[in-house]
Amino acid sequence: MLSVAFQPRILVPMLLLSLPFYLHPTNIRGSEFSITELAIIGGVSALGLRAAGERFAGWQPALALPRPHPTDLLAAAFLVGGLLALAPSEYPKQSLRELRWLIIEPILVFYMIRITVRGSEQVVGLMWALVAAGLIATVCSWLTLVQTGTLLDPAVRAMVPYLSPNHLALFLERAGAAALAIALFGRTRWVGWLSFLTVALGIIRTLSAGAWLGLGACSLILLVLRSRRWALVAAVAIAAVIAGALVILPAERTIDRLNPATGTGLFRLEIWSSSLQMLADHPLLGVGLDNYLYLYRSDYILPQAWEEPNISHPHNWVLQFWLELGLLGLLVGFASVVFIARTAHRKFHYPVSPSDRPLAAMCLGNLVVFLVHGSVDNSYFLVDLAVVWWVVIGLLALPPLTHGEEGFDRMGDLIEPFREPVGGGALSEQ
Repeated sequence: MLSVAFQPRILVPMLLLSLPFYLHPTNIRGSEFSITELAIIGGVSALGLRAAGERFAGWQPALALPRPHPTDLLAAAFLVGGLLALAPSEYPKQSLRELRWLIIEPILVFYMIRITVRGSEQVVGLMWALVAAGLIATVCSWLTLVQTGTLLDPAVRAMVPYLSPNHLALFLERAGAAALAIALFGRTRWVGWLSFLTVALGIIRTLSAGAWLGLGACSLILLVLRSRRWALVAAVAIAAVIAGALVILPAERTIDRLNPATGTGLFRLEIWSSSLQMLADHPLLGVGLDNYLYLYRSDYILPQAWEEPNISHPHNWVLQFWLELGLLGLLVGFASVVFIARTAHRKFHYPVSPSDRPLAAMCLGNLVVFLVHGSVDNSYFLVDLAVVWWVVIGLLALPPLTHGEEGFDRMGDLIEPFREPVGGGALSEQ
């Protein structure tokens, strides 16, 4: 905590690096806390200590009160939606836990960014931190496959350090979008490309069709922003990957998933049908945070879907926002999508700060994977996805930033936040 108080700019990079491991909690006096939650709680305490030091001990200013911004209304409305969603909850303990994990703590990260980020080198440093988290997760999954002797088995899905392959894929998509943005619009592009290819291979190894579609769509959009020639190359590469998957992988992992009459396709339709019925019964406030599972398997599961009763979300971002947070939550979700799209578009085409174009590309890429993969799977309502979502909004809400003397876009920017400021020790102006 003291290191963060002395160097506040290391806080959010450390949070991002913790995300792949949040499902492995620490027990403290009978209560379980994830490493990410501990980092957020410790970060808030450290920022309070730093603010007190600046106010009463004469420390050099390193924090900045955020200016009022439209995203403050988004955060407030989202919090209100979460509080209102407690009313219909039949399982308030679960809802309160999800309110803490998925709404309050990610919004705290949103404000941490606006308080601590003061230069464009920090923006790209945060992008590299997200990429590094994805690389760490990818390497962990590969090492597990090597240890079990299944690295080359096309039927075995990578998932470590997560508990499911789809969850790993959802996080890697976000990291992949950041890596591709750096590869296309940063300065150290070869490192960005190496990182992107590594993360992309990790996604392929999860055998998550939704993630393949999400990363493919993200790649096409970002490459179109770069040039039409790059987009053509991407289209050919994606077609080659699809063809290879159809040849190598079993049919139930590929073509059968697109058939609405059988397998996963039919399974999604059944879930959506049940979810629409649930919405018809709870149109205003939804069913409450983390209540979907209990209502689905007790009241709304279709008879033909009996084999899979333990479904915790409706596998569609519109349905999930509406059911978890009610109509207000859905409206905030739509408003957030519009804000990200419009602000990223403006920053990309009319950059003011050196980091604007790679940042805008990363945010657009994250939005694409949110919309594409989130249409058939989870989108926001997991701790890592929620934190990344508010990191994106927080970065886009920053005022125009300058960059330091040593440039802004190198792999070294990942460790830049951890360095001592030039000319004055730990408490010098940052």
